Amino acid sequence: WVGDYEGERLTTEAFFERYPDGRGDYCIGAEEGTVLDGRDAAMADTFTPAHINHSRWRWNVVAGGSGRDVSFYASRRIEPGEELLLNYGRKYWRNRKGEELP
Repeated sequence: WVGDYEGERLTTEAFFERYPDGRGDYCIGAEEGTVLDGRDAAMADTFTPAHINHSRWRWNVVAGGSGRDVSFYASRRIEPGEELLLNYGRKYWRNRKGEELP
């Protein structure tokens, strides 16, 4: 277990009111019609899963959970000092053409 995603719980409608372009950089889908906005957690001085970076090919963390919560788990042994990486998925990059990192 790496951690649980923390953030304000928004309806899909509230998400698009806050982010009309659909680009909530620290948002993650939870249960149907619900988004967790981890923007405030990402600004914290201590680690939260909002700090996990993207890699399409070198990911070592996976998202899981049920219903209201999203949890993150190591997909393999992670060495001390190794960067935590998650494949954000195609949906995240939909409105970010040309910005995806490998």
